[in-house]
Amino acid sequence: MAVRVQGDAAELRWGHYWAATLGAWAIADQALTARVTQVDAFRITQRPLVLVVRGRRWAVEQLEVTEERVTGWVRAGR
Repeated sequence: MAVRVQGDAAELRWGHYWAATLGAWAIADQALTARVTQVDAFRITQRPLVLVVRGRRWAVEQLEVTEERVTGWVRAGR
């Protein structure tokens, strides 16, 4: 069964540091796609990264960042 969650705002974090702000985002079967609104060029390259939405967290397994989009894979967290 396909699992899909989506929203209009999220953050990528490296530890407790902000790495990127995301606009519209979606996770479908652990595949992440999102629109980038702001990004820290150094922190976005660090690992481990976590996707944070209203206190919910997903560990980022793989990430590709372009000027406007983020795509990658996440794993459910806490």
